Amino acid sequence: MRATWIPNGQRQQVMTPGTNRRRTIFGAVDLQSGRFLYQVARKAINATFTAFCEQLLAAYPAAPVVANVIAIGESDRAGPSGRALAGVPSTR
Repeated sequence: MRATWIPNGQRQQVMTPGTNRRRTIFGAVDLQSGRFLYQVARKAINATFTAFCEQLLAAYPAAPVVANVIAIGESDRAGPSGRALAGVPSTR
């Protein structure tokens, strides 16, 4: 939106989008360096989350531990994702 001038008593036509383009953004911050890693996905499904975790592990291969803080929604219980990461010793 931006400010515009129209005569008093007239209505301004406002263009509205047809449909919202929903995206999920997975992100991580390295607390020591401030480096920000992210991945944009069309859907928040197990495969995209696991791919992000693999990207995170690849970015820090020598890290003793990569800690994940995960906000879990009503429909997402991270069951398959949690099981996939359970076998990776450097994640908690």
